[in-house]
Amino acid sequence: RDTRSPTGVVVTHGGTFTSKCAFAAFVKAIRDHAFVASEYPVIVTLENHCKLKGQQAMAATLRRVFKDKLFVPSEEETSLTMTPANLKGKILIRDKIRGGKKRPNPRDDDQEEEEDDDEEDEEHEDARRKRLG
Repeated sequence: RDTRSPTGVVVTHGGTFTSKCAFAAFVKAIRDHAFVASEYPVIVTLENHCKLKGQQAMAATLRRVFKDKLFVPSEEETSLTMTPANLKGKILIRDKIRGGKKRPNPRDDDQEEEEDDDEEDEEHEDARRKRLG
């Protein structure tokens, strides 16, 4: 658990010497700068190593920060209706979940932000730092 993040969810970039960043700060930076150069959709790819509680916290943060800019497709929408022109001003999330972990339903508004006590990811990060010296 990282004390700099109220949800315990942090963004890391393995194999580099970058420091951890609270997930909410990462999302706010995208919101604030996403459409400065273009109004066309922004695709954010998350390589997700969180357990279900962390994923739920991430989903709640994405909904709270991006609000109506977050693209959540309806059941009626197809790839034919999702053109770059139709998605102007929208942020699309591409989520690569690792380890066969369960994905929360983005349409479920009842999910609350919860703390992620995922010590396994922290241990992995500590081991990586030791390898890098």
